[in-house]
Amino acid sequence: MGYPSLFEFCVKELQYSESAAQRRISAMRLMKDIPEVKTKIEKGNLNLTTLSQAAMFIGQEKRVNQKSYNINQKRELLGKLENKSKSECEKELIKISPLATIPQDRERLITEEKIEVRFVITKELKEKLERVKALISHKKANPSYEELLLELAEIALKKLDKSRCQNALPPAEVKKSDAQKAHKESPNSRYIPTEIKRQVWKRDQGKCQYVSDKNFNAGKPESSKDQKDNAIDSSAQKCNSTHFIQIDHIKPYSYGGSSTDINNLRLLCANHNRYRWKKQI
Repeated sequence: MGYPSLFEFCVKELQYSESAAQRRISAMRLMKDIPEVKTKIEKGNLNLTTLSQAAMFIGQEKRVNQKSYNINQKRELLGKLENKSKSECEKELIKISPLATIPQDRERLITEEKIEVRFVITKELKEKLERVKALISHKKANPSYEELLLELAEIALKKLDKSRCQNALPPAEVKKSDAQKAHKESPNSRYIPTEIKRQVWKRDQGKCQYVSDKNFNAGKPESSKDQKDNAIDSSAQKCNSTHFIQIDHIKPYSYGGSSTDINNLRLLCANHNRYRWKKQI
C-alpha cells in the first residue's frame, strides 16, 4: 500500500494514535511467536498495554544486556505478567532486570520547532563525544549536546547523503569487484554504470519511489503506460523511505530491461523491492 513501515500504516491509514499503534504492533509480533497470546487477550489475562511493556522489555534486554529471549523464555515472561496491572508489571520486570526497564529513545514535542529526546548512552560513547567536543572546540567552545549533534549530523550527511553529493555513491555501491567493472561496457550486462547510479540517486533524492499497489500490474513487469500512470497519479501513497535503499529495474533485467537507461531505474527500499520481485515470480 506504499507505506514505509507497519507503524506508519497504522497511524496514517488506520488512524491510530502513535501509542495505540505501537501497542497493537507489539501484541501482533508476540502473538506471531506465541499464538496462545490471542486467547489470553480474549479472556482478559493479558492486555495490549502489558504486551507492549513485555515487548519493550525484551528489546531492552537485547540492547542493554545482550540477552536474546527464545520462544519459551518469552512465554515464561508473559506468564509472570498475566492478570497484573501496569504498575505490577513494572515491579515484576524490575525484579528481572532493572536496567532493561529504563525507557530509551523517547521523543516529546515541546514546540513546533523543538523536540525533547531522551536516551541512555554508554560510558564509552560519552568519552567519544567529549573527544569530538575537543576536536571542534576551535569552531565552537564547549558546545551543548544539541550543537554537538548538529555538527556530527552535518559531517555525516556530507559523507553519506548521496542525494546531496553528485560525485558520491551509496555505501553499498562504493566497492565493486573487478568482475563487475569488466562487464560495465557490455550493453546486455546487469551492471549499472557508476555515472548512471549517481544520476538515479540524485534524481530520486535517496528515497524509495514505490507507490501504492493499486498502480501496479500484479505478476507482470510494468508497461510504459503503467510507468506513466504512476508518474501522474498524485493520489497514490508514496513510500519515500530512506532506509535500505536499492536501485530497481522498472522493467526487470530478466525481461530485457536496460541497466543503462536512467528512465528504467529508480530507488526502492529493500522491502518494496523484495515485494515487487515476489509479484513477478
